[in-house]
Amino acid sequence: MAELVDIAPGILVHTSRKDALNSIVLASISEAMLVDPGWEAAELDDLAVQLAERGLTVLSGFATHAHHDHVLWHPAFGNAPRLASAATVRLAGAEREDLLAHATADDPALEARPELLALIGRLSPTPQAPANSHHTWLPRGAAPCGFEPQLLTHDAHVPGHTALWLPEQRILIAGDMLSSTELPLPDLEQHESRARLLQKRSIDPFTAYLEALDLLEPYARKARLVIPGHGPLGTDALERLERDRAYLTAILNGDDPRDERRATRGMEAWHARLVEAAVERR
Repeated sequence: MAELVDIAPGILVHTSRKDALNSIVLASISEAMLVDPGWEAAELDDLAVQLAERGLTVLSGFATHAHHDHVLWHPAFGNAPRLASAATVRLAGAEREDLLAHATADDPALEARPELLALIGRLSPTPQAPANSHHTWLPRGAAPCGFEPQLLTHDAHVPGHTALWLPEQRILIAGDMLSSTELPLPDLEQHESRARLLQKRSIDPFTAYLEALDLLEPYARKARLVIPGHGPLGTDALERLERDRAYLTAILNGDDPRDERRATRGMEAWHARLVEAAVERR
């Protein structure tokens, strides 16, 4: 099993053997906030043991978005609030059967773990500004001493996707964006149905993704480290962002950009789907 790795003072990362999912722990001496803990049942068991061995009590959890590998939990983490943007909470509730189906397909061991299945997608919304659902923040006491995460909520990848910026540490927790192994993953298939569910205007998924990159850019410029949802951490947050923007812009312009991430399993097929969607968009 993967060990929790100290990547900065008070910040630990547990990387799954499945698609290199990064689970993040923000820790003080005795308290912790968990971001996207996962992925497999055995890995959740192991993560719980490692937290206990470090004497850490979980203050809160945070789910960056409503995909099955990011809304997992373990009873040993306790009854701490599991937070997410309001859109993420609504999607996790409305799409819970799909979340369960995808989770058990990816890890059949979950089928024999009803206590883990029962916790998938059980989230509570963060506060948000009445006039702007993207202006969200953590409630007081959710983060351990020494951390003041800022929430950056947008509609790339899936509506309500939220990155976390740690200003003192200059670390960007990007969710499923800014990966060095995965191509950009706009919500091509479900953006319209999800917009209806959320009672929001449907935004073209390419536009939503590019707008999210614009939102993240000032933080990527300041970041000394980026932690993506999947794949290696990096000191190149801005370079990753600019590469994603250039890649999507090239596709929208009808070009066929070369990108080494196309060699990652499943990414060449995804590239072809993006090209197809860009043609349909014209």
